[in-house]
Amino acid sequence: MVRSASTPYRRLAAIYFAYFAFIGAFSPYFALYLQSVGQAAWQIGLLLSLMQLMRIAAPYFWASLADRHGWRARLLQGTLAAGLAAYAGVFATTEFAGLFVALVVHLRPLARGKDPEGVPGELRDERERLVARHEAVPPEQAHEPGQAGGGR
Repeated sequence: MVRSASTPYRRLAAIYFAYFAFIGAFSPYFALYLQSVGQAAWQIGLLLSLMQLMRIAAPYFWASLADRHGWRARLLQGTLAAGLAAYAGVFATTEFAGLFVALVVHLRPLARGKDPEGVPGELRDERERLVARHEAVPPEQAHEPGQAGGGR
């Protein structure tokens, strides 16, 4: 099977599309759901802040794990599947402690999608190849804005 050069980019684009589609569908209505199951305002605020906290903390954990063991693609697939499974836990309980645990388990894998170093191996190799090729071009041969072919 011949793979086009854009296949890894399409996969990454699909992951980002799914991630932001989830955020766009989940975020606006989750506070209303929490209110409807009887959570206090401070509990809703704390539960909603977990998403931002996981976006800050979790990528470093996942990136170090992926780099240490070389499990980039496998780890991404596994954490996305675990995040999807853990999402069911959000609706399994209406207690604050249960929701807190379910959200921590659910959001840690999702935060992986925001990690700039968590790029799947194929894309990371392509990025490194392009950087090396760019660095190999002597400065006098580099394209300067305003020269012929500059799109003017």
